[in-house]
Amino acid sequence: MKNQRENEWLAQQKDSYFKLSLRGAARNYYKRIKKIREREISFDALSKEEQKHLSHFDQYDINEFSFKALDEKFSISDDELGKALSKLPGELLSIVLLSFFLGMNDREIGEQLKMGNSTVAYRRNRTIEKLRELMEETK
Repeated sequence: MKNQRENEWLAQQKDSYFKLSLRGAARNYYKRIKKIREREISFDALSKEEQKHLSHFDQYDINEFSFKALDEKFSISDDELGKALSKLPGELLSIVLLSFFLGMNDREIGEQLKMGNSTVAYRRNRTIEKLRELMEETK
């Protein structure tokens, strides 16, 4: 009888000890989570500008194509477009780069390259068609 009471008493002591240990572990866990929530913010909650400062995109020169028009340098990282642009003659390349990358209109391009507006428009349209063909060939 005495042995049975001692066993029950030991079982109760173990039970109490485990319950206290679990409560303590749970309390510590919730405290740690609370501290984390107070100190950290979700990446989704940041504005686009803040995300730009916290992120980085690796860029390697291996995959970049460089072009020059009117003392401006243009870098193209798209492999397909870069290869197609590299096949264009200088004047046509300049028209496309100035039009699409610098946003110049036909009159401004004509003044820089000393040609008429209609000539610029015609050459740009023909060059875009040629670029499309070159890019379709590589697919």
